[in-house]
Amino acid sequence: MPRGILGEIDSKYAGDVVVFVANDWEGRRIRDFTKSPYVHCALRTGENSVVSLRFSWVELFKKAAGIRFFQNPNLERLIKTFDLDNLPNYYEEYIILRHKDMTSEKREKIKEACEKIKLKDYDLRLFARMAYKHWKKINPDATDLSTPLSYLCSNIASGLWKHHANLDVIPGVDWSQIEPQHYSQSPYVVREKRKKREGMSWIDIPTEALNTI
Repeated sequence: MPRGILGEIDSKYAGDVVVFVANDWEGRRIRDFTKSPYVHCALRTGENSVVSLRFSWVELFKKAAGIRFFQNPNLERLIKTFDLDNLPNYYEEYIILRHKDMTSEKREKIKEACEKIKLKDYDLRLFARMAYKHWKKINPDATDLSTPLSYLCSNIASGLWKHHANLDVIPGVDWSQIEPQHYSQSPYVVREKRKKREGMSWIDIPTEALNTI
């Protein structure tokens, strides 16, 4: 089976989303900007594995400066995969989420899409437009802010949900405007698992507490 840019996806978990809490310098800046505890979003590829866009300030500045204008970037370095049981130290908590209307048939369609998806890079124009909306305190709406094949971490999943499973995250909000916190605010999302770091271990938070986030 051909392997797409996102790698192999287990159809049992295709379409599940994982959001993260972090307390490093970058995480604090993202929280200040979005007013959300969640700083990153990833696609679940297996029971304990995820894949996401690799955010890099260096790469963003290089792209903004046109340094890579005549280059063909190695897309593999834009992608990072990791094990939920062995996350980087700056992640303090994660929550596994799924759409309540997700079916095995829709998961299969998302898996097939993941095997074929082509990515460019973090979308600076989309990032700037969303920053403007935050600055002006404009709520996300049905306006499509996307550009072809460019994404932020959170709208890879929302785009797959919308285009391949006809599922929304927030009613009336275009998939291109979805940020990590919107998954936890969604009336359609079910919280499957939440874990918090304590020392070198990950501790489960009871299921009945999930709706308090």
